[in-house]
Amino acid sequence: MKEKKHKAELEYINGIHVAGSILWLDSPRLAELCFMSHALLKPGGPHRKLILSERTNQLMEKPPGGRILAVPFFRRFSVGALVLQLVPSGYLPGAAQLLIERDGQRMVYSSDFCLLERITAERAQPQPAEVLILRTQLPPDLVFPDPGQVQAHLLGWAESMGQKGRTALLLFDEAAAALELVALLRTHGFAVHLHREFFALAWRALKIGVPLQGVHRHRSEQTRPAVLVWPWRLRQSPALRRLEAVSAMAVGPAAACPGAASRLGVDEAVCFTQFPDRQQVETYLEWAKPAKVYLTGRSSPQWSAHLQGRGLRVALLAPPQQLSLFDKLEVVEENELNMLGSGHVSGGS
Repeated sequence: MKEKKHKAELEYINGIHVAGSILWLDSPRLAELCFMSHALLKPGGPHRKLILSERTNQLMEKPPGGRILAVPFFRRFSVGALVLQLVPSGYLPGAAQLLIERDGQRMVYSSDFCLLERITAERAQPQPAEVLILRTQLPPDLVFPDPGQVQAHLLGWAESMGQKGRTALLLFDEAAAALELVALLRTHGFAVHLHREFFALAWRALKIGVPLQGVHRHRSEQTRPAVLVWPWRLRQSPALRRLEAVSAMAVGPAAACPGAASRLGVDEAVCFTQFPDRQQVETYLEWAKPAKVYLTGRSSPQWSAHLQGRGLRVALLAPPQQLSLFDKLEVVEENELNMLGSGHVSGGS
Protein backbone atom coordinates (compact mmCIF):
# COMPACT_ATOMS: atom_id res chain seq x y z
CA MET A 1 0.00 0.00 0.00
CA LYS A 2 1.37 3.41 -0.93
CA GLU A 3 2.21 5.74 1.97
CA LYS A 4 0.28 8.96 2.04
CA LYS A 5 3.24 10.94 3.35
CA HIS A 6 6.97 10.57 3.02
CA LYS A 7 8.76 9.45 6.17
CA ALA A 8 11.08 12.44 5.85
CA GLU A 9 9.72 15.65 4.29
CA LEU A 10 13.16 17.25 4.07
CA GLU A 11 16.81 16.35 4.26
CA TYR A 12 20.04 18.34 4.39
CA ILE A 13 22.89 17.23 2.11
CA ASN A 14 24.99 20.38 1.81
CA GLY A 15 21.68 22.06 0.97
CA ILE A 16 17.97 21.64 1.73
CA HIS A 17 16.33 18.91 -0.35
CA VAL A 18 12.63 18.05 -0.53
CA ALA A 19 12.81 14.30 0.01
CA GLY A 20 11.57 12.06 -2.80
CA SER A 21 11.77 14.85 -5.40
CA ILE A 22 14.28 16.74 -7.55
CA LEU A 23 13.56 20.04 -5.75
CA TRP A 24 16.20 21.85 -3.65
CA LEU A 25 15.74 25.10 -1.70
CA ASP A 26 18.35 27.90 -1.98
CA SER A 27 20.93 25.19 -2.44
CA PRO A 28 24.68 25.99 -2.50
CA ARG A 29 25.30 22.74 -4.37
CA LEU A 30 24.45 21.81 -7.95
CA ALA A 31 20.89 20.64 -8.35
CA GLU A 32 18.54 19.39 -11.03
CA LEU A 33 15.95 21.93 -9.85
CA CYS A 34 16.45 24.67 -7.26
CA PHE A 35 14.16 27.35 -5.82
CA MET A 36 15.89 30.70 -5.25
CA SER A 37 14.09 32.88 -2.72
CA HIS A 38 15.56 36.33 -3.45
CA ALA A 39 18.02 38.21 -5.64
CA LEU A 40 20.79 38.74 -3.08
CA LEU A 41 21.50 35.02 -2.84
CA LYS A 42 24.18 33.62 -5.08
CA PRO A 43 23.04 30.32 -6.58
CA GLY A 44 25.56 27.52 -6.13
CA GLY A 45 24.96 26.35 -9.68
CA PRO A 46 24.72 26.64 -12.48
CA HIS A 47 21.70 24.56 -11.52
CA ARG A 48 20.04 22.82 -14.43
CA LYS A 49 16.77 24.62 -13.70
CA LEU A 50 16.12 27.51 -11.33
CA ILE A 51 12.69 28.55 -9.99
CA LEU A 52 12.35 32.18 -8.92
CA SER A 53 9.90 35.07 -9.11
CA GLU A 54 9.73 37.37 -12.11
CA ARG A 55 11.05 40.38 -10.18
CA THR A 56 13.87 38.35 -8.61
CA ASN A 57 14.95 37.37 -12.11
CA GLN A 58 15.04 41.07 -13.07
CA LEU A 59 16.78 42.21 -9.89
CA MET A 60 19.66 39.75 -9.95
CA GLU A 61 23.11 41.17 -10.62
CA LYS A 62 24.08 38.47 -13.10
CA PRO A 63 21.84 35.89 -14.78
CA PRO A 64 22.65 32.47 -13.32
CA GLY A 65 23.44 29.55 -15.55
CA GLY A 66 20.86 26.92 -16.38
CA ARG A 67 17.26 27.30 -17.43
CA ILE A 68 15.33 30.04 -15.61
CA LEU A 69 11.70 29.40 -14.65
CA ALA A 70 10.48 32.91 -13.70
CA VAL A 71 7.05 32.42 -12.12
CA PRO A 72 4.42 35.05 -11.15
CA PHE A 73 3.30 35.13 -7.52
CA PHE A 74 0.32 32.91 -6.63
CA ARG A 75 0.42 30.85 -9.85
CA ARG A 76 0.16 27.14 -9.04
CA PHE A 77 2.31 24.75 -11.07
CA SER A 78 3.43 21.15 -10.78
CA VAL A 79 6.83 19.48 -10.56
CA GLY A 80 6.26 15.75 -10.49
CA ALA A 81 4.12 14.97 -7.44
CA LEU A 82 4.66 18.48 -6.02
CA VAL A 83 2.31 21.42 -6.51
CA LEU A 84 4.22 24.68 -6.01
CA GLN A 85 3.27 28.32 -5.53
CA LEU A 86 5.43 31.43 -4.94
CA VAL A 87 4.16 33.86 -2.30
CA PRO A 88 5.72 37.25 -1.32
CA SER A 89 8.07 37.19 1.68
CA GLY A 90 8.47 40.96 2.09
CA TYR A 91 12.27 40.86 2.32
CA LEU A 92 13.22 42.40 -1.03
CA PRO A 93 11.49 43.21 -4.32
CA GLY A 94 10.40 39.86 -5.73
CA ALA A 95 11.50 37.90 -2.66
CA ALA A 96 9.40 34.78 -2.27
CA GLN A 97 8.33 32.00 0.02
CA LEU A 98 7.60 28.66 -1.58
CA LEU A 99 4.39 26.77 -0.82
CA ILE A 100 4.85 23.03 -1.49
CA GLU A 101 1.85 20.69 -1.57
CA ARG A 102 2.20 16.92 -1.76
CA ASP A 103 -0.28 14.16 -0.88
CA GLY A 104 -2.51 16.66 0.90
CA GLN A 105 0.32 18.07 3.05
CA ARG A 106 1.31 21.74 2.95
CA MET A 107 4.94 22.77 3.48
CA VAL A 108 6.16 26.38 3.37
CA TYR A 109 9.77 27.44 2.95
CA SER A 110 10.00 31.02 4.16
CA SER A 111 13.71 31.83 3.72
CA ASP A 112 14.33 35.49 4.71
CA PHE A 113 11.10 37.39 5.37
CA CYS A 114 9.86 40.68 6.78
CA LEU A 115 6.29 41.18 8.01
CA LEU A 116 6.59 44.97 8.29
CA GLU A 117 5.01 47.19 5.66
CA ARG A 118 7.84 48.31 3.38
CA ILE A 119 8.30 50.61 0.38
CA THR A 120 10.54 48.37 -1.69
CA ALA A 121 9.00 44.91 -1.28
CA GLU A 122 5.62 43.29 -1.80
CA ARG A 123 3.70 42.77 1.46
CA ALA A 124 4.58 39.43 3.05
CA GLN A 125 1.76 36.91 3.20
CA PRO A 126 2.20 34.19 5.85
CA GLN A 127 0.77 30.84 4.81
CA PRO A 128 -0.87 28.10 6.89
CA ALA A 129 1.17 24.91 6.74
CA GLU A 130 1.64 21.62 8.54
CA VAL A 131 5.39 21.92 7.97
CA LEU A 132 7.21 25.28 8.15
CA ILE A 133 10.84 25.79 7.14
CA LEU A 134 12.33 28.93 8.71
CA ARG A 135 15.66 30.63 8.18
CA THR A 136 16.53 32.21 11.53
CA GLN A 137 19.24 34.85 11.16
CA LEU A 138 18.80 36.55 14.55
CA PRO A 139 18.48 35.01 18.04
CA PRO A 140 15.10 34.90 19.82
CA ASP A 141 16.29 37.13 22.66
CA LEU A 142 16.73 40.05 20.24
CA VAL A 143 13.60 42.22 20.19
CA PHE A 144 13.49 45.31 18.00
CA PRO A 145 12.24 48.76 19.03
CA ASP A 146 9.06 50.18 17.50
CA PRO A 147 9.62 50.53 13.71
CA GLY A 148 7.82 53.88 13.54
CA GLN A 149 10.06 55.34 16.22
CA VAL A 150 13.16 53.95 14.50
CA GLN A 151 12.21 55.56 11.19
CA ALA A 152 11.42 58.89 12.88
CA HIS A 153 14.80 58.83 14.65
CA LEU A 154 16.66 58.04 11.43
CA LEU A 155 14.96 60.82 9.49
CA GLY A 156 15.42 63.32 12.33
CA TRP A 157 19.10 62.47 12.67
CA ALA A 158 19.73 62.84 8.93
CA GLU A 159 17.93 66.20 8.92
CA SER A 160 19.88 67.47 11.92
CA MET A 161 23.17 66.51 10.24
CA GLY A 162 22.14 68.53 7.20
CA GLN A 163 21.34 71.53 9.36
CA LYS A 164 24.82 71.31 10.87
CA GLY A 165 26.44 71.07 7.44
CA ARG A 166 27.61 67.51 8.06
CA THR A 167 27.35 64.39 5.92
CA ALA A 168 25.09 61.73 7.43
CA LEU A 169 27.06 58.52 6.81
CA LEU A 170 24.86 55.40 7.07
CA LEU A 171 26.84 52.16 7.40
CA PHE A 172 25.05 48.93 6.48
CA ASP A 173 25.86 45.24 6.73
CA GLU A 174 22.63 44.30 4.93
CA ALA A 175 21.87 45.35 1.36
CA ALA A 176 18.11 44.73 1.60
CA ALA A 177 17.81 47.13 4.55
CA ALA A 178 19.99 49.70 2.77
CA LEU A 179 17.65 49.61 -0.23
CA GLU A 180 14.58 50.10 1.97
CA LEU A 181 16.11 52.99 3.90
CA VAL A 182 17.23 54.74 0.71
CA ALA A 183 13.62 54.55 -0.54
CA LEU A 184 12.41 55.98 2.78
CA LEU A 185 14.90 58.85 2.62
CA ARG A 186 13.93 59.66 -0.97
CA THR A 187 10.22 59.79 -0.11
CA HIS A 188 11.14 62.47 2.47
CA GLY A 189 13.14 64.51 -0.03
CA PHE A 190 16.71 63.71 1.06
CA ALA A 191 19.51 63.81 -1.51
CA VAL A 192 21.11 60.39 -1.20
CA HIS A 193 24.46 59.18 -2.55
CA LEU A 194 25.41 55.52 -2.53
CA HIS A 195 28.48 53.34 -2.72
CA ARG A 196 28.67 51.77 -6.17
CA GLU A 197 27.49 48.30 -5.07
CA PHE A 198 24.39 49.76 -3.37
CA PHE A 199 23.85 52.06 -6.35
CA ALA A 200 23.92 49.09 -8.74
CA LEU A 201 21.23 47.33 -6.68
CA ALA A 202 19.15 50.52 -6.46
CA TRP A 203 19.42 51.05 -10.23
CA ARG A 204 18.17 47.53 -10.95
CA ALA A 205 15.35 48.00 -8.44
CA LEU A 206 14.38 51.31 -10.05
CA LYS A 207 14.04 49.58 -13.42
CA ILE A 208 11.44 47.17 -11.96
CA GLY A 209 9.34 49.93 -10.44
CA VAL A 210 10.77 50.51 -6.94
CA PRO A 211 10.50 54.28 -6.19
CA LEU A 212 14.19 55.21 -6.08
CA GLN A 213 14.30 58.11 -8.51
CA GLY A 214 17.00 60.68 -7.84
CA VAL A 215 19.61 58.54 -6.07
CA HIS A 216 23.23 59.17 -7.04
CA ARG A 217 26.38 57.10 -7.15
CA HIS A 218 29.04 58.59 -4.89
CA ARG A 219 32.08 60.03 -6.69
CA SER A 220 35.48 60.40 -5.05
CA GLU A 221 35.61 64.13 -5.77
CA GLN A 222 32.46 64.73 -3.72
CA THR A 223 33.52 65.87 -0.26
CA ARG A 224 30.20 66.83 1.34
CA PRO A 225 27.20 64.72 0.20
CA ALA A 226 24.10 65.23 2.34
CA VAL A 227 23.43 61.53 3.00
CA LEU A 228 25.89 58.78 2.08
CA VAL A 229 25.00 55.06 2.23
CA TRP A 230 28.04 52.80 2.54
CA PRO A 231 28.88 49.13 3.28
CA TRP A 232 29.97 48.50 6.85
CA ARG A 233 32.90 46.36 5.76
CA LEU A 234 34.34 49.32 3.79
CA ARG A 235 34.08 51.85 6.63
CA GLN A 236 37.87 52.42 6.52
CA SER A 237 37.76 53.27 2.81
CA PRO A 238 40.00 56.16 1.68
CA ALA A 239 36.94 57.67 0.00
CA LEU A 240 35.41 58.30 3.42
CA ARG A 241 38.55 60.00 4.71
CA ARG A 242 38.17 62.65 2.01
CA LEU A 243 34.82 63.79 3.39
CA GLU A 244 35.07 67.21 5.02
CA ALA A 245 32.58 66.82 7.87
CA VAL A 246 30.85 63.55 8.63
CA SER A 247 28.87 61.82 11.38
CA ALA A 248 28.46 58.06 11.18
CA MET A 249 25.51 55.83 12.04
CA ALA A 250 25.69 52.03 12.10
CA VAL A 251 22.40 50.60 10.83
CA GLY A 252 21.50 47.00 11.60
CA PRO A 253 20.29 44.52 14.23
CA ALA A 254 23.42 44.98 16.38
CA ALA A 255 22.04 48.39 17.33
CA ALA A 256 19.41 46.66 19.46
CA CYS A 257 22.19 45.79 21.93
CA PRO A 258 22.88 48.30 24.74
CA GLY A 259 25.81 50.65 24.13
CA ALA A 260 26.06 49.65 20.45
CA ALA A 261 27.23 53.04 19.14
CA SER A 262 30.21 53.40 21.46
CA ARG A 263 31.22 49.76 21.10
CA LEU A 264 31.02 49.92 17.30
CA GLY A 265 32.94 53.19 17.22
CA VAL A 266 30.26 55.36 15.56
CA ASP A 267 28.21 58.40 16.55
CA GLU A 268 24.84 56.65 16.40
CA ALA A 269 23.46 53.13 15.99
CA VAL A 270 19.93 52.30 14.86
CA CYS A 271 18.20 48.93 14.60
CA PHE A 272 16.79 49.00 11.07
CA THR A 273 16.76 45.65 9.28
CA GLN A 274 14.75 43.45 6.93
CA PHE A 275 15.38 40.36 9.07
CA PRO A 276 12.55 39.36 11.45
CA ASP A 277 12.89 39.61 15.21
CA ARG A 278 11.18 37.32 17.73
CA GLN A 279 7.86 39.14 17.49
CA GLN A 280 7.69 38.71 13.71
CA VAL A 281 8.71 35.03 13.85
CA GLU A 282 6.10 34.32 16.51
CA THR A 283 3.47 36.20 14.50
CA TYR A 284 4.28 34.01 11.51
CA LEU A 285 3.98 30.87 13.65
CA GLU A 286 0.54 32.01 14.86
CA TRP A 287 -0.59 32.38 11.25
CA ALA A 288 0.95 29.13 9.99
CA LYS A 289 0.06 26.89 12.96
CA PRO A 290 2.62 24.25 11.90
CA ALA A 291 2.76 20.76 13.37
CA LYS A 292 6.51 20.74 12.76
CA VAL A 293 9.16 23.42 12.21
CA TYR A 294 12.47 22.90 10.40
CA LEU A 295 15.15 25.48 11.16
CA THR A 296 18.19 26.66 9.28
CA GLY A 297 20.34 29.77 9.56
CA ARG A 298 22.66 31.43 12.01
CA SER A 299 20.50 31.25 15.11
CA SER A 300 18.79 27.90 14.57
CA PRO A 301 20.07 26.25 17.83
CA GLN A 302 18.74 29.13 19.96
CA TRP A 303 15.44 29.11 18.13
CA SER A 304 15.18 25.34 18.46
CA ALA A 305 15.41 25.58 22.25
CA HIS A 306 12.95 28.49 22.31
CA LEU A 307 10.32 26.76 20.16
CA GLN A 308 10.66 23.39 21.87
CA GLY A 309 10.01 25.26 25.11
CA ARG A 310 6.68 26.27 23.58
CA GLY A 311 5.84 22.66 22.80
CA LEU A 312 6.56 22.69 19.05
CA ARG A 313 8.22 19.82 17.19
CA VAL A 314 11.50 21.20 15.83
CA ALA A 315 14.31 19.82 13.68
CA LEU A 316 17.56 21.45 12.58
CA LEU A 317 18.39 21.24 8.89
CA ALA A 318 22.00 22.42 8.95
CA PRO A 319 24.82 23.41 11.29
CA PRO A 320 24.55 27.09 12.32
CA GLN A 321 26.65 29.57 10.38
CA GLN A 322 29.28 31.72 12.07
CA LEU A 323 27.76 34.98 13.26
CA SER A 324 29.21 38.18 11.85
CA LEU A 325 30.49 40.64 14.42
CA PHE A 326 27.97 43.22 13.33
CA ASP A 327 25.01 40.84 13.71
CA LYS A 328 25.71 39.65 17.25
CA LEU A 329 27.48 42.41 19.13
CA GLU A 330 27.16 40.97 22.63
CA VAL A 331 29.37 37.95 21.87
CA VAL A 332 32.27 40.00 20.52
CA GLU A 333 35.43 39.87 22.58
CA GLU A 334 37.40 43.02 23.43
CA ASN A 335 40.15 42.37 20.87
CA GLU A 336 37.50 41.80 18.17
CA LEU A 337 35.87 45.12 19.09
CA ASN A 338 39.17 46.82 18.36
CA MET A 339 39.17 45.19 14.92
CA LEU A 340 35.58 46.27 14.41
CA GLY A 341 36.49 49.92 14.62
CA SER A 342 39.39 51.60 16.41
CA GLY A 343 38.03 55.01 17.31
CA HIS A 344 35.13 56.77 15.63
CA VAL A 345 34.60 56.49 11.89
CA SER A 346 33.57 60.11 11.80
CA GLY A 347 35.39 63.22 12.73
CA GLY A 348 33.02 63.91 15.57
CA SER A 349 29.39 64.94 15.82
